[in-house]
Amino acid sequence: MRTGSEGENDGTPESVADALRLLGAGLDYLNFPAAGEFPAAGLGEVLVSLGGLRAKFAAAHAAFLRRFDAAGAHDADGYGSPAAWLAARTQMTRKDAKAAVRQMRRLSAHRGVVGAMAAGQVSESCARQITGLVGKYRTICHISGISGIRPRSFCRRSALP
Repeated sequence: MRTGSEGENDGTPESVADALRLLGAGLDYLNFPAAGEFPAAGLGEVLVSLGGLRAKFAAAHAAFLRRFDAAGAHDADGYGSPAAWLAARTQMTRKDAKAAVRQMRRLSAHRGVVGAMAAGQVSESCARQITGLVGKYRTICHISGISGIRPRSFCRRSALP
C-alpha cells in the first residue's frame, strides 16, 4: 500500500493484488462473528454501503471479464468460452457463468452506466433496468425507423443524477 507523506499508510492499494487482498480482508472482517455485535441502529447504513460496494464490485468484475474475453485468455487454459472458464475455475454454476458473461457484454455497451456503478451512483439492479430500457429504446427506434437519436446519450443522462 502507498504511504503518506509522513510514512503512514493511507490505505490506497498499490496493485490489483494488493486491492484484492484488502477487499478480502474487509469481507473477512464483515463475516467475522464480532461484526454481529454491530449496533442494530446502524445496520441500515451498513446495508446501504454494502449495496454501493456490490455495484462497484459488479463494475470491476465486468471490466476485468471484458478484458479477459477480449484477450481470449480462456483459450490459454483450453476453454472455448469465458463462461466455460468461469464455470470451471471460479466455482460458478454454468448458468451463473453464462449470466456473468451476458452482464459483462450488456454493460460493455453502456460505459456510462458502468462508470456510474463504479462511482457508487447507480446500484447493480438500477443498472440492469437502465440497460434494459436503453435496449428496448434502441429496438423501438430501429422498428420505427427513427434516426438521429443517440441511445448512449440517453443512457448517460438516465444513469447519472
